[in-house]
Amino acid sequence: MTDFPTLRVPAAPMVIAVSGGCDSMTLLHAVLRAAERPELIHVVHVNHHLRGQESDADEQFVRKACADLGVECYVASRPVDPSASGIEASARDARYRVFVDVSQRVGASHVLTAHTADDQAETVLMHLGRGSGLDGMRGMPEERTLAEGITLMRPLLRTPRRLVREMAHAWDLRWREDASNNDLRYTRNRIRHTVLPSMVEIFGPSVVERIARTAGLIDDARSIVADVVRDHVRHGVTVDEDSACIDIDMLRSCSDGLRRQVLRAVLHEVLDDAAADAAAVERVAALVDAEAGSRASVRNHLMAIRERNAIVLTFQTQPTSFSLAITRPGTYVAGHSTLSVFVHDVATVTVDRDPAVAYFDVDAIHGSLLWRVWADGDRLQPLGMDGTALVSDLLTNAKVPSAHRREAMVLCDDVGIVWVCGLRLADRVKVHVATRSVYLATYTAPFIQPSNP
Repeated sequence: MTDFPTLRVPAAPMVIAVSGGCDSMTLLHAVLRAAERPELIHVVHVNHHLRGQESDADEQFVRKACADLGVECYVASRPVDPSASGIEASARDARYRVFVDVSQRVGASHVLTAHTADDQAETVLMHLGRGSGLDGMRGMPEERTLAEGITLMRPLLRTPRRLVREMAHAWDLRWREDASNNDLRYTRNRIRHTVLPSMVEIFGPSVVERIARTAGLIDDARSIVADVVRDHVRHGVTVDEDSACIDIDMLRSCSDGLRRQVLRAVLHEVLDDAAADAAAVERVAALVDAEAGSRASVRNHLMAIRERNAIVLTFQTQPTSFSLAITRPGTYVAGHSTLSVFVHDVATVTVDRDPAVAYFDVDAIHGSLLWRVWADGDRLQPLGMDGTALVSDLLTNAKVPSAHRREAMVLCDDVGIVWVCGLRLADRVKVHVATRSVYLATYTAPFIQPSNP
């Protein structure tokens, strides 16, 4: 049998989370063997009353075990509604609050939990399936701050569950089996009983340790990235209570990947620890090469505004009308919409039937171009029609969803509307045999569906 690892335990008061299961009972006995002073050990058991009499029997088992070992035991009753969504997360949060409370009462600086390498592998696979980034793929850290002056430790995180069970048998320990661990309604249990066994069959029994080791390598990489991101944020970002100013030159000096990580970190700070989704990060990143005055909606009322030398993140409680002068060829961003306008010689253009792409005669444009949100009463003569039509009717006929209708944009010149972006071009600016050069405009928005090639 492989030797059980020697645990590194603090020489100070500590709290051990004990459910009564094999892993936590083995951890308790391992700590008792490693601790210099057993009186520093304080066991905490939290009863969520999820399994009725079985939960109460777990509590009595832990109480008796601690009495037999001469270890102080604290029991907390924290019922959790079994019908509620996110029950596992709710129960976990409740337990950790108890751990902090007991630690503060007994003066403990560390809380020990019995998470194993199998738990780590399950966590990594769950996060992989959900498309997590580095923070998720690192799995659970061996140590993290639980509260001020209190550190959460996972001494068995590199130890496979099979070795924990071997030691439990070798030490002739008794424990309680939790029937809910076999309930396949829970994602973790499905991974534990279906995914991991299949991986063991394919890659061998040490796959659990290899996944856990990979999580450690990813954590190392995350730490390196975090250091670089922190340095860029420190030198190029000013964060106030509910806003931030991000230097454009700093963002332009970053690779695409580093730029996204910097923006994610800033959004995380401004949104007060709320997750910044990938789509929001990409919308803000698009402003780096956008025209000054461009805007992008981030989340709720948080708006990103492109200033001359910076991107400003600020909360706006009321929606604002939007208009932007197209003073030169380039890409422009407004909320969830992007407009690109470039000039081409007519001989070099290959016609694209995609409604999100428009070609119009440069010489037919009067004055300057303006990109704006459409307004009630806006009209144009659509390409191929004799009369005029309301923009509102064009949107309705195109079956643009009501939720997006007010987001529709138009491109105008001094005479009127040139293009209802992504929908209809004005007849007066169409390309004809005498056209020498054209504007090629491309528009993307949530309600615009590009044609299949």
